[in-house]
Amino acid sequence: MQQPIVGFHQDDDGHWVADLACGHGQHVRHDPPWQVREWVLEDSTRRARLGSPLECVRCDTYADARMRGLCPEGALEASRADPSAPSSPRVGVAVIVRRDTRVLLGRRLSATHGAGTWQFPGGHLEMFEDLETCGAR
Repeated sequence: MQQPIVGFHQDDDGHWVADLACGHGQHVRHDPPWQVREWVLEDSTRRARLGSPLECVRCDTYADARMRGLCPEGALEASRADPSAPSSPRVGVAVIVRRDTRVLLGRRLSATHGAGTWQFPGGHLEMFEDLETCGAR
């Protein structure tokens, strides 16, 4: 469900999150070649995006939960689940990209755990995100 961007903040890992009018947040990473969003790198270009629509995964989840028969309160609870709560598992997703005999690897940044090591591209599955969306991100 499209929601206007009303602000931005950085998460604990330094990734940019768009604050949406509905009260939810959506990561807006610049992580080439998977996500090319150079506009998140500068304050002026982020400000220029205020008011622009962005897909809200949690609002979509609320609508999906309602379609599956959850009451409004249950659907709202499902859409507001805190992904940082201790009871919420962190699922890691890796993507293997092959071209002929070559395999794509990425080197971790120095500001992250595992700095300098090589790995398959990937990341953590966000709350209510499907594997395909996470892999594409």
